[in-house]
Amino acid sequence: MDKSKRKNIAHLSGDQSYVEECPLFLVFCADLNRTKTSCEINHKTMAEGYTETFILATVDATLAAQNALIAAESLGLGGVYIGGIRNNPTEICKILNTPSGVYPVFGMCLGYPDDSPDIKARLPLDVIFKTDEYNIDGDAKKVEEYDAQVSAYYKKRTNGKRSDTWTNQVSDLMDKPQRPHMKDFLNGQGFEMK
Repeated sequence: MDKSKRKNIAHLSGDQSYVEECPLFLVFCADLNRTKTSCEINHKTMAEGYTETFILATVDATLAAQNALIAAESLGLGGVYIGGIRNNPTEICKILNTPSGVYPVFGMCLGYPDDSPDIKARLPLDVIFKTDEYNIDGDAKKVEEYDAQVSAYYKKRTNGKRSDTWTNQVSDLMDKPQRPHMKDFLNGQGFEMK
């Protein structure tokens, strides 16, 4: 990607310098424009505006990104998702010259890691993977135990300078509106939903 575009995207994404500095920066877009073109080639009219098509396009972009990251990691690369590109999606679309029916879901920085930090623990499997039914009995206790692991991880990684928990991060994020501009932006990009 052009360096000046990356610099602008880094700024619009919340001044995330690694967007500009990483060896490879990718933007994964949900794309219904390609779907519409496929319909036109076959002399059909795409049924537009349905929530399901929005979900399909978003999931397709997400799966492509996850597969790209898994492939990169298998080659010794590291990566990080950049959701900050949705901070200013209209400007990002202008930079990328995206047509109607396309929106940037997130970016991804790829490169060789400078160090090998400890791997942060993940939520216990039985909190996120359910068998036969969505049973939440005991989940709160397991999440609290996970919080202790996350806190210890941050303390070790930062020599005691950071003490945080997963639930604190989630609640800090979710106790206020998140990117309220996205609905109007998505409508303007042709993703009006029924």
